[in-house]
Amino acid sequence: MQSVVVGMGLSGVAMGFAAVGLLAPVAGAVLQEGIDVAVILNALRALRSDPEQRRAPRLPPELAQELRAQHERLHPVLERIERAAKALNDRETTDVLPELDAVAEVIAQRLLPHEREDEAQLYPKLAPIVGGFDPLGSMSRGHREIFCLARRLDQRIAALGQAPPDERQLQELRRLLFELDAVLRLHFAQEDELYFNLE
Repeated sequence: MQSVVVGMGLSGVAMGFAAVGLLAPVAGAVLQEGIDVAVILNALRALRSDPEQRRAPRLPPELAQELRAQHERLHPVLERIERAAKALNDRETTDVLPELDAVAEVIAQRLLPHEREDEAQLYPKLAPIVGGFDPLGSMSRGHREIFCLARRLDQRIAALGQAPPDERQLQELRRLLFELDAVLRLHFAQEDELYFNLE
Protein backbone atom coordinates (compact mmCIF):
# COMPACT_ATOMS: atom_id res chain seq x y z
CA MET A 1 0.00 0.00 0.00
CA GLN A 2 2.89 2.35 0.70
CA SER A 3 4.29 1.68 -2.76
CA VAL A 4 0.92 2.20 -4.44
CA VAL A 5 0.26 5.52 -2.69
CA VAL A 6 3.80 6.88 -3.02
CA GLY A 7 4.18 5.71 -6.63
CA MET A 8 0.91 7.28 -7.76
CA GLY A 9 1.60 10.43 -5.78
CA LEU A 10 5.08 10.99 -7.23
CA SER A 11 3.86 10.21 -10.75
CA GLY A 12 1.05 12.72 -10.32
CA VAL A 13 3.48 15.41 -9.16
CA ALA A 14 5.79 14.69 -12.10
CA MET A 15 2.88 14.91 -14.55
CA GLY A 16 1.93 18.25 -13.04
CA PHE A 17 5.44 19.62 -13.62
CA ALA A 18 5.44 18.20 -17.15
CA ALA A 19 2.03 19.77 -17.89
CA VAL A 20 3.30 23.27 -17.13
CA GLY A 21 6.51 22.73 -19.11
CA LEU A 22 8.91 22.36 -16.18
CA LEU A 23 9.82 18.76 -17.01
CA ALA A 24 11.09 17.68 -20.42
CA PRO A 25 9.67 14.43 -21.90
CA VAL A 26 12.99 12.56 -21.74
CA ALA A 27 13.61 13.68 -18.16
CA GLY A 28 10.01 12.73 -17.28
CA ALA A 29 10.49 9.23 -18.71
CA VAL A 30 13.73 8.74 -16.74
CA LEU A 31 12.07 10.09 -13.59
CA GLN A 32 9.11 7.72 -14.04
CA GLU A 33 11.49 4.75 -14.36
CA GLY A 34 13.22 5.87 -11.17
CA ILE A 35 9.88 6.09 -9.36
CA ASP A 36 8.94 2.59 -10.59
CA VAL A 37 12.21 1.06 -9.40
CA ALA A 38 11.94 2.79 -6.00
CA VAL A 39 8.40 1.65 -5.29
CA ILE A 40 9.12 -1.92 -6.48
CA LEU A 41 12.12 -2.13 -4.16
CA ASN A 42 9.98 -0.81 -1.33
CA ALA A 43 7.27 -3.38 -2.08
CA LEU A 44 9.84 -6.19 -1.96
CA ARG A 45 10.21 -5.53 1.76
CA ALA A 46 6.92 -7.44 2.18
CA LEU A 47 8.80 -10.64 1.33
CA ARG A 48 11.02 -10.37 4.39
CA SER A 49 10.16 -12.69 7.24
CA ASP A 50 8.16 -11.03 9.98
CA PRO A 51 10.00 -10.93 13.33
CA GLU A 52 6.65 -11.60 15.01
CA GLN A 53 6.30 -14.79 12.97
CA ARG A 54 9.77 -15.91 14.00
CA ARG A 55 8.67 -15.56 17.61
CA ALA A 56 5.37 -17.38 16.99
CA PRO A 57 4.59 -19.99 19.63
CA ARG A 58 5.41 -23.56 18.78
CA LEU A 59 3.87 -26.80 19.95
CA PRO A 60 5.74 -28.02 23.05
CA PRO A 61 7.57 -31.26 22.14
CA GLU A 62 6.10 -33.13 25.10
CA LEU A 63 2.58 -32.21 23.95
CA ALA A 64 3.33 -33.33 20.39
CA GLN A 65 4.62 -36.65 21.74
CA GLU A 66 1.50 -37.09 23.86
CA LEU A 67 -0.75 -36.39 20.88
CA ARG A 68 1.08 -38.98 18.81
CA ALA A 69 0.91 -41.42 21.73
CA GLN A 70 -2.87 -40.98 21.80
CA HIS A 71 -2.96 -42.10 18.18
CA GLU A 72 -0.80 -45.09 19.02
CA ARG A 73 -3.27 -46.08 21.72
CA LEU A 74 -6.09 -45.84 19.18
CA HIS A 75 -4.42 -48.03 16.56
CA PRO A 76 -6.00 -51.19 18.05
CA VAL A 77 -9.38 -49.58 17.34
CA LEU A 78 -8.40 -49.15 13.69
CA GLU A 79 -7.23 -52.74 13.54
CA ARG A 80 -10.51 -53.88 15.10
CA ILE A 81 -12.48 -52.00 12.44
CA GLU A 82 -10.35 -53.51 9.67
CA ARG A 83 -10.70 -57.03 11.09
CA ALA A 84 -14.47 -56.65 11.33
CA ALA A 85 -14.67 -55.49 7.71
CA LYS A 86 -12.58 -58.44 6.55
CA ALA A 87 -14.62 -60.85 8.66
CA LEU A 88 -17.74 -59.78 6.78
CA ASN A 89 -16.10 -61.04 3.60
CA ASP A 90 -16.37 -64.57 4.98
CA ARG A 91 -19.57 -65.92 3.49
CA GLU A 92 -19.53 -68.71 6.07
CA THR A 93 -20.02 -66.16 8.86
CA THR A 94 -23.47 -66.75 10.26
CA ASP A 95 -23.41 -64.65 13.41
CA VAL A 96 -21.88 -61.25 12.75
CA LEU A 97 -24.19 -59.24 14.98
CA PRO A 98 -22.11 -59.56 18.18
CA GLU A 99 -18.95 -58.51 16.34
CA LEU A 100 -20.71 -55.55 14.74
CA ASP A 101 -22.14 -54.48 18.10
CA ALA A 102 -18.69 -54.77 19.69
CA VAL A 103 -17.05 -52.67 16.96
CA ALA A 104 -19.77 -50.01 17.23
CA GLU A 105 -19.26 -49.86 20.99
CA VAL A 106 -15.48 -49.45 20.66
CA ILE A 107 -15.98 -46.67 18.14
CA ALA A 108 -18.51 -44.90 20.37
CA GLN A 109 -16.53 -45.24 23.61
CA ARG A 110 -12.93 -44.80 22.50
CA LEU A 111 -12.69 -43.25 19.06
CA LEU A 112 -15.42 -40.63 18.87
CA PRO A 113 -14.65 -39.04 22.28
CA HIS A 114 -11.05 -38.56 21.13
CA GLU A 115 -12.16 -36.86 17.92
CA ARG A 116 -14.65 -34.63 19.76
CA GLU A 117 -11.99 -33.58 22.25
CA ASP A 118 -9.57 -32.74 19.43
CA GLU A 119 -12.20 -30.62 17.70
CA ALA A 120 -13.43 -28.80 20.81
CA GLN A 121 -10.22 -28.36 22.81
CA LEU A 122 -7.09 -29.08 20.78
CA TYR A 123 -7.83 -27.40 17.45
CA PRO A 124 -8.67 -23.99 18.98
CA LYS A 125 -5.23 -24.06 20.64
CA LEU A 126 -3.44 -25.10 17.45
CA ALA A 127 -5.14 -22.60 15.14
CA PRO A 128 -3.15 -19.52 16.34
CA ILE A 129 0.09 -21.49 16.05
CA VAL A 130 -0.64 -22.60 12.49
CA GLY A 131 -1.89 -19.15 11.49
CA GLY A 132 -3.86 -18.09 8.45
CA PHE A 133 -7.57 -18.16 7.69
CA ASP A 134 -9.30 -21.32 8.95
CA PRO A 135 -5.96 -23.19 9.18
CA LEU A 136 -7.49 -26.44 10.42
CA GLY A 137 -10.60 -26.39 8.26
CA SER A 138 -9.62 -29.51 6.31
CA MET A 139 -8.89 -31.38 9.55
CA SER A 140 -12.29 -30.40 10.96
CA ARG A 141 -13.92 -31.69 7.79
CA GLY A 142 -12.13 -34.97 8.45
CA HIS A 143 -13.77 -35.08 11.87
CA ARG A 144 -17.19 -34.46 10.34
CA GLU A 145 -16.65 -37.29 7.87
CA ILE A 146 -15.65 -39.64 10.69
CA PHE A 147 -18.74 -38.70 12.71
CA CYS A 148 -20.96 -39.16 9.65
CA LEU A 149 -19.57 -42.61 8.83
CA ALA A 150 -19.88 -43.74 12.47
CA ARG A 151 -23.49 -42.54 12.57
CA ARG A 152 -24.34 -44.33 9.33
CA LEU A 153 -22.71 -47.51 10.61
CA ASP A 154 -24.81 -47.32 13.79
CA GLN A 155 -27.94 -46.84 11.71
CA ARG A 156 -27.17 -49.84 9.51
CA ILE A 157 -26.47 -52.04 12.52
CA ALA A 158 -29.63 -50.90 14.28
CA ALA A 159 -31.66 -51.63 11.14
CA LEU A 160 -30.57 -55.28 11.26
CA GLY A 161 -32.48 -55.96 14.46
CA GLN A 162 -31.91 -59.59 15.44
CA ALA A 163 -31.98 -60.94 11.88
CA PRO A 164 -28.69 -61.89 10.20
CA PRO A 165 -27.77 -59.48 7.40
CA ASP A 166 -28.43 -60.41 3.79
CA GLU A 167 -25.80 -60.01 1.09
CA ARG A 168 -26.78 -56.44 0.26
CA GLN A 169 -26.58 -55.42 3.92
CA LEU A 170 -23.23 -57.18 4.29
CA GLN A 171 -21.84 -55.25 1.32
CA GLU A 172 -23.02 -51.94 2.79
CA LEU A 173 -21.55 -52.76 6.21
CA ARG A 174 -18.23 -53.81 4.66
CA ARG A 175 -18.11 -50.63 2.61
CA LEU A 176 -18.77 -48.43 5.66
CA LEU A 177 -16.17 -50.21 7.79
CA PHE A 178 -13.47 -50.07 5.11
CA GLU A 179 -14.29 -46.43 4.38
CA LEU A 180 -14.16 -45.49 8.07
CA ASP A 181 -10.84 -47.31 8.45
CA ALA A 182 -9.33 -45.50 5.45
CA VAL A 183 -10.54 -42.06 6.54
CA LEU A 184 -9.25 -42.61 10.08
CA ARG A 185 -5.80 -43.74 8.95
CA LEU A 186 -5.48 -40.76 6.61
CA HIS A 187 -6.71 -38.36 9.29
CA PHE A 188 -4.30 -39.71 11.89
CA ALA A 189 -1.40 -39.42 9.42
CA GLN A 190 -2.32 -35.80 8.65
CA GLU A 191 -2.50 -34.92 12.32
CA ASP A 192 0.82 -36.63 13.08
CA GLU A 193 2.48 -34.66 10.27
CA LEU A 194 0.95 -31.44 11.58
CA TYR A 195 2.23 -32.10 15.11
CA PHE A 196 5.70 -32.87 13.75
CA ASN A 197 5.82 -29.64 11.71
CA LEU A 198 4.69 -27.53 14.67
CA GLU A 199 7.35 -28.79 17.10
